[in-house]
Amino acid sequence: MVAVFFTVRVRDQGRERFLEGLRKRARLVDKRKGFEKIDVLQDQKDPNRFVVLTWWADYQDFVAWQQSDEFAIAHSRSSELMAETNLEVFNVVLSEPVTEQPAD
Repeated sequence: MVAVFFTVRVRDQGRERFLEGLRKRARLVDKRKGFEKIDVLQDQKDPNRFVVLTWWADYQDFVAWQQSDEFAIAHSRSSELMAETNLEVFNVVLSEPVTEQPAD
């Protein structure tokens, strides 16, 4: 399993459009082989900075998504809103669910 961190800082005037685009996304990635889930995080100190975290069964599935027409379509709509971007891919070496809830 791999976790892909796409960090983006949007332009000041683009934040609401960026958030609206996320809420109304076409969900093209959802149908891709190996895609498991997406989490979008917003920085508490810088509200224009986000991390789009996607989870994939393996790296090859992510690369296939990046090279697809659907990827180009999904990302073409928001590129003008972005001031800075960075992409990092990590292998997941440990992932455990919570097995016990702490006592109150």
